[in-house]
Amino acid sequence: EYDGTNWTAGGSGNTARMSGGGAGTQTATIAMGGNKPPANAAMGDAEEYNGTGWTTITSGTAMSRVTAGFGTSTSAYIAGGGTGTSGTTLSGVVQEWDGSSWNAKPSLATARYFGAGATSGTATAGLVMGGYTTTWVGDTEEWNVSTDVTTYAAWAAGNNLNTPRALNATATNAAPDAALTFGGNWPSVTADTEEYDGTTWTEQSNLPQALTAAAGAGTQTAALCTTGRTPGGRLNDTYEYNGASWTAGGDYTATQAYTSGAGTQTAALAVGGETPPGTDLTTSPEYNGASWTSGN
Repeated sequence: EYDGTNWTAGGSGNTARMSGGGAGTQTATIAMGGNKPPANAAMGDAEEYNGTGWTTITSGTAMSRVTAGFGTSTSAYIAGGGTGTSGTTLSGVVQEWDGSSWNAKPSLATARYFGAGATSGTATAGLVMGGYTTTWVGDTEEWNVSTDVTTYAAWAAGNNLNTPRALNATATNAAPDAALTFGGNWPSVTADTEEYDGTTWTEQSNLPQALTAAAGAGTQTAALCTTGRTPGGRLNDTYEYNGASWTAGGDYTATQAYTSGAGTQTAALAVGGETPPGTDLTTSPEYNGASWTSGN
C-alpha cells in the first residue's frame, strides 16, 4: 500500500494470479480474472479487499490479460482481455460487479488485452486505452454509464375529451397524435366519436348506435369497432370508420361485450370478452376486412 511517500506490505490475496483486473480504492478494492502459471488458463476468480484482508466473492467470466478495470467496490467494471485455455483469445467482454454478482455489459468496440484503464474509483466514466490485438494499438474508448441506463418515457398532460366517458373503445393501432375514441359509459351509453391531433380532441361522426365496452382496432382513418353493450343487451355488430363516417362491417362471431381489440381494419384480432350472465371467454376471432373467422 502507498501512503503518498512510501510503500508497505498489505494483506496477501487468496488466489495467486497475474494479468488480472482491478478497480476501487485502497480500502475497497475488487480484483478479478487473470491467469495462473503454468497452465495460464483464464480465471474468473474474484476477491474484495477492505484495506486489511481479501475475501473471496462470486467469480465472473474467466478473463486473462485483462485490459482495464475501473469503478468502485460495489460498482466495478472489468473490460476486455483474453479467454481460453491459454488466455490468448481476444475478447471485448465487459463485466460489472454490483456488490453481489457479475453482470454482462456492452462490449468494447475493439477486443484487446494488456491495455490500460483509469481506475479512478468512479463507475460512471471509465477509460480504456491501448493494448494488443494482433499488433499493439493506441485505440481509446470511454465508458459512459448513461449509455446503459434505460430512460423511461414520461407522461405529460393532454387536453380533455369533449365527452367524459369510461369503457370507451379506441383505434388501438393509431399514433398518439392521431388517436380515435368512440362509444362508452354505463348505464347511459354514447355514440360519440372523437379524434385527437396531438393537442385537441374534436367531435366527429357518431357511431351508428350508442354502445359501450366495445373492442377497437385500426387507425384514425381506418378504424374498427366490434361487439359491445347497450341497455338492451350484448352486440355482435361491427362498424368500420374511414376518417369521416362509420359503415357496417361483417358481424362478429358471437354476441358479447368487454372484448379486447388489436390490429388494423383489414387484419384485426379480437380477444376474450364476456357473455351473460358473466361468462368470460377465451375466443380470439380474426377479421379480414369483410368477415370474422375463429382463431385459436
